[in-house]
Parts: sequence; structure tokens; C-alpha cells
Amino acid sequence: MLRAFVLFALAPAQIYYAQEGRSYALLTLLVLLAWYLIINRSWPALVITITALLYCHNYGLIYSAALWLAGILVHNKQWKVLTICFISAGCLFIPWVYILFQQMAAIDSNYWMVHLTPASLMDDLTNSYYSTAGSLFSGLFNVAVFWGCLGWAVFHGIKNKQVIRSVYILAFIPIILAVIVSLAWQPIILSRALIPSGTFIIIILSQPAAWTLAQPRRLLLAAIFFMPALLVNLIYTTNRIHTPSEAENSALIFLSERWQPTDTLYYTDDGVFVASVGRQLLDPARMTRSIPCGPVLGGLTLSTRHAIGERQGQPPTNPPGRLWVISVQTPLTPACEYTNLFNHGLIKSKPVYCYRNDILVKACIYLIP
Repeated sequence: MLRAFVLFALAPAQIYYAQEGRSYALLTLLVLLAWYLIINRSWPALVITITALLYCHNYGLIYSAALWLAGILVHNKQWKVLTICFISAGCLFIPWVYILFQQMAAIDSNYWMVHLTPASLMDDLTNSYYSTAGSLFSGLFNVAVFWGCLGWAVFHGIKNKQVIRSVYILAFIPIILAVIVSLAWQPIILSRALIPSGTFIIIILSQPAAWTLAQPRRLLLAAIFFMPALLVNLIYTTNRIHTPSEAENSALIFLSERWQPTDTLYYTDDGVFVASVGRQLLDPARMTRSIPCGPVLGGLTLSTRHAIGERQGQPPTNPPGRLWVISVQTPLTPACEYTNLFNHGLIKSKPVYCYRNDILVKACIYLIP
């Protein structure tokens, strides 16, 4: 278990999402705590933990199913009390079911998860350990290393009966269930929601370590194969903590190098404000976000915007100096935002800089003297 703990402590995905305010580190904690309580037959505490897991994230439903199945394998003679615990937690979750159906109706095949493909599936599971890669090359490198190591570890573990079946269930059943839902309904696979599964994949990866350490040549081979990918991802993960978005960061650097004290920034994407505050490149008091004219899928809620101090309003009519405008168009943003900027004459001129311009996203900076 010490080997698994070391790999867990160095997992880039765990490091990155542990410093966020989102629910993925808590989701991992609750899954691990629930499994610990199942092993130790702490039934009342298990009901509380599974209830918290269900309320923590929608993927709590998937992990609850995997935990129940793994628990049946471990305590097959106590399957009734185990099942009662999960049913009790499900009953406590009923008040949230109405909200859950509202969320699913709002998504309605329009959320930003990509369509399910074998390649995307391999990448999502890879990112449960490595986190998102910084480039196409490093992403392909991650997938090759991860699946090479995982395939070897699974083969070695099954051959030598090193890993119990419940670990395989907790590692792979959640993504199998997510695939079934994605094929039967719509894509729901989210790589960061698979991070708890990555914890059990780490246990599988750690098992052949004794075989590896038996001979120096084997250890050298493993180091050449595994360590470069780990180091690259650790460096990239550390950098991402300080740089919310590479694209938005380049836009803010472009602005900061040309910024004057009387300038004003008007923008349509929440990430511009988040990145600016995180890097402290611009004065938030000189920044205003356009009022969304429709739902921004995957965007910040109104209460979150208020909590972080983001200002919203109409385009300033008489700014004290130059007006910079950042327009971001994606399939997730309402088209009326672009139309509003155009009608106000803010994006009729040629952009001074586009930090992303492809088939999905057009993100450009305009300058109004």
C-alpha cells in the first residue's frame, strides 16, 4: 500500500483538483471513505457517507452502484444490510431528484462533453491519473504510457492474483456505467469525475512494483517508461495552478503590455475575469462583463459571479480612455451576445489580436480608441 500511496501523492490529477474549489477532491474522499466503511462494516456511517456522496456530484449515483457491487463481493453474506444502507441513502437523496431531472433537461444533449469515441474514452481514463495534457504530443504520450502500464499491471495482477476483484470493480465499473449511459442517452463522461476511479487504478498500477524492484534492469525499464510522463505532467500541473488558461493568459499578457491607467475592458467570457484576478494582471475595477442574454452552458452562475466580485453591465457609453473589448464565441455562448456587441459598434473593426480562432472558438480583442 505504500507504493500506491506514493503514486497517489504524485498523481497530477489529484494535485491539480485538490487545490480547486470544485467538488472532485471531495468526491474522491467520499468514495474512499465509503469503501473504508464498507470494509469495516460501519453501516450507520456508511449511510451518511453515501448520502453525502450522492449530494456531492451527479457521478455519486455511478460510484454508489460500483461501491454496492464491490461491497457485495466482500461481504456476500451481509448483502441485505449492505443493500439496506444504500437504499436508505437513496431515500435521503429523494429531495434532490427533482433538481437532478431539471439539470438533465437543461443539458438536453447540448452540454460541452464531447461525443463518445474509443479515443476520447482512452484519453478520459488517462486523465483520471495524469490530468489534462498541455499539448497534442504530450497527450498522446500520456495515453501510450498510461495504457501500456495499465495493461501490463492488469495482466500481471490477474496472472499472479495480486489484486482483489473489488478493486477492479471500483476502477472500471464507473466508466463502464458512464459509457452505457452515454450510448443509451447522451455523452456524460467527464474525465475529472473519473478521478476517484483513478485512485483504484493506482492500486492496480502499484502491484507489479515488487516484480520491478527485484532486478535493477527491470526498475530501469519501468523508470524509462513511466517517469518521464509523470514528470512532464507534474510540471504542467504545477504551472496550471498559477495559469488558469493558456489562451486567456496570452490575451491578458497582450493587454497588460499595452494597458493605460484610463483604459477600460469589456468582455463576454467569465474566464477573462478569473484569469485576470488569478494573475493580477489587470485591475478588476476597470473590467465589466456583458450581461448574458441567454444561458451560458458550463459558465459561472450569477451567484458565483457576484461572490467573486465580477461586475456586469451594458457597454460603457463614455469611457474615460480607450475601450478594450474581448469577444468570445463558442457553441456554448448565446449568439445574442455577439449581436449585442456588434450593434453597439464594438466589434465592427478588425480585431487587434485573436488568441484563439478555429472552427469551435473565436476569441478576439478589439480596441475602441
